[in-house]
Amino acid sequence: MLLYTIAMANSAVPTSYDALLTLYESQQAQMLHLQDFMQTLLEQIRLSRHQHFGARSEAFNIDQLSLLNQENNSQNPYTQCRDSDHAVH
Repeated sequence: MLLYTIAMANSAVPTSYDALLTLYESQQAQMLHLQDFMQTLLEQIRLSRHQHFGARSEAFNIDQLSLLNQENNSQNPYTQCRDSDHAVH
């Protein structure tokens, strides 16, 4: 509607049947194009939201297990200090 209003402000309204039909057909084509464009944008928004907020699958990687084992096997500095405070000298 806005595009039609802008176009009408810039040109005179056609009075012949052929001119009106041509205007109608061009506006129909433009409306269909804009509807397709809007659907494309809405789909991009939906995909973007899903990518940003959607569920993620966290696949297990065997390398992650080795990191966990390293952490469990390493000495905690807090534990070392606490154990040395209780050591018999």
